[in-house]
Amino acid sequence: MVSGADGTPLMGEFPCAGFEPSQDLHPAAGRALLAKVANLRHRHPQLWGRVRRGEVRGWKALEVARIVARPDYALTQTQARAIDEQTAEWITTLPWGAFLNLLEARIIAADPAAAEARRAAAEADQFVATGKSTELGLKTFIARAAAGDVIKMVAACDRIAQILAARGDTRPRGQRLAAALGILANPAHALSLLISAQHPDTDTASTDTASAGGSGESSAPDAGNSPQPGAGAPAGAPAEREDPDPAGAPAEREDPDQLGIGDLHPSDDDADDTAEGATPTRVPCLGCAGTGILPAGAEAFVTTGLAGLDPDRLLPQATLYIHCTRDSLQTGQGVARLEGVGPITLGQVQDFLAGSRVTAVQVLDLADQRPVDGYEFPGRLREAVFALNPRDAFPFATSTSRHRDIDHPTPYRPPDRGGPPGQTRLDNAAPMARFHHRLKTHGRWRLRQPEPGTYLWRSPHDYYWLTTTTGTHPLPRSTGQTLWDALTTPDHQAA
Repeated sequence: MVSGADGTPLMGEFPCAGFEPSQDLHPAAGRALLAKVANLRHRHPQLWGRVRRGEVRGWKALEVARIVARPDYALTQTQARAIDEQTAEWITTLPWGAFLNLLEARIIAADPAAAEARRAAAEADQFVATGKSTELGLKTFIARAAAGDVIKMVAACDRIAQILAARGDTRPRGQRLAAALGILANPAHALSLLISAQHPDTDTASTDTASAGGSGESSAPDAGNSPQPGAGAPAGAPAEREDPDPAGAPAEREDPDQLGIGDLHPSDDDADDTAEGATPTRVPCLGCAGTGILPAGAEAFVTTGLAGLDPDRLLPQATLYIHCTRDSLQTGQGVARLEGVGPITLGQVQDFLAGSRVTAVQVLDLADQRPVDGYEFPGRLREAVFALNPRDAFPFATSTSRHRDIDHPTPYRPPDRGGPPGQTRLDNAAPMARFHHRLKTHGRWRLRQPEPGTYLWRSPHDYYWLTTTTGTHPLPRSTGQTLWDALTTPDHQAA
């Protein structure tokens, strides 16, 4: 027998056997297609009706039926029909990726307990692995972990990459991020960088040198420290001293009992240095080659360095934009949306925020965003634009990045050329990806904005689309042209 999910009728195998060859399908593929059609017909009546009226493409409807009928969701016919009621009208207006996010959110809301159980079960699929090394000494690092942990890890790498750049590291950002992984593998070095970035007056030249080179080890800042093996002198050879004073004055040695910020690496511990001219002792390091422990006093330095310092200040800075309803916060039930991730359960929200210092940001009052006279959108107004326009304003665009350009639909004119005040405002702001911005500026695409969050587009071939917070709506040419003419101003004509 052939059947779909809960609520679909059984179909005989023999009658169905004639369907597959008529469609050039393998029997298994034919049965899968019939099951999707049964799911669509009996579990999604709203969507089925739109398909029959020619309003929705068949492949989209079948894909929705397949997703909702996944065995691991185990949704009943009643739950599937509730999802159908909430999503069928959006399938033609939202970009496909955005619609799938909406569908996933409704699936979570249909059975939050089951969604949380699936999330807990998925945690067993986390891993860290490496790829094969290349002949150039590079290796791929792969990890699958909780989204919150990955975000924190990336933020930590980004913070260290910023510190390296501030210390003169001129390598591209990608290389500095990769170097940050190696630094994090040596917790003592990572901690020294983070502490010294908070207290630059305690920093030393050795840390600067190590940071600029991106190495996990500190380079010797003075003649008393041992050279690194392979750095021009064999391991255990006497150190060559340089006279820091061109007049010939003797070099001042650091107090061997004083452990500085740059001495967290064992090879740079002044306590290991002996009398001048003798062979210095190199201490093995767990974070480098060989085995050993941190030098005597290093733990004390870390404790001392953290005394009086808020440990939370060493946490990487990461801004998470989490959207949820007031009812969800009050009841603990419902769905949230994490920008860059998609729909998540409230349990995942708690996991993302656990162990973090959370700063609540005041909710933006979109009605209280005053226009500004400059060309650039200032921080708070820019946040309001992205809050009002979660996606790219271009028809069926999907980008939700906060690095999108913000275009002035009514072209900006500098005040010294007769431009009026307050040109930068919510009803003259269209966030879009750089390519779409170029299409509008140089590709003969045109744009009008009747109100905040609503955009009327005209293509070079005179097709029209209206994009709003509800998605993209194609317009008949006559309707589009009428709206276009009504919104045309002298500023638009001049452009």
